[in-house]
Amino acid sequence: QEIQHYASGDADNDEIERQEREAAKKRKYKKMFIIRLIIRLAVIITMVILIIQLNLNINDYLKAVLDFIYDKFGNIWSPILFCGIFSLWTSISPMGYLPTVLCG
Repeated sequence: QEIQHYASGDADNDEIERQEREAAKKRKYKKMFIIRLIIRLAVIITMVILIIQLNLNINDYLKAVLDFIYDKFGNIWSPILFCGIFSLWTSISPMGYLPTVLCG
């Protein structure tokens, strides 16, 4: 009976250790999420401040890019290139969906 008691005690300890590992993993993911959120917010705020301080007109820059693509590649390829270029840009951008809204 003592052997069975020790065996069940080991199972309980294993369960407790597993729960502690899962809790530690959740804390790690929460911390990583918060850090990533803070970095994204800092980048967005910095870009907005730069746009305001430097009086950048985003629409003019986007129109210039669109005109360049249209003049260089014509009617058929320009929409495809535009979608491809800006999809790539938004996928690697730390701001996520914001560039899509700006380009939209």
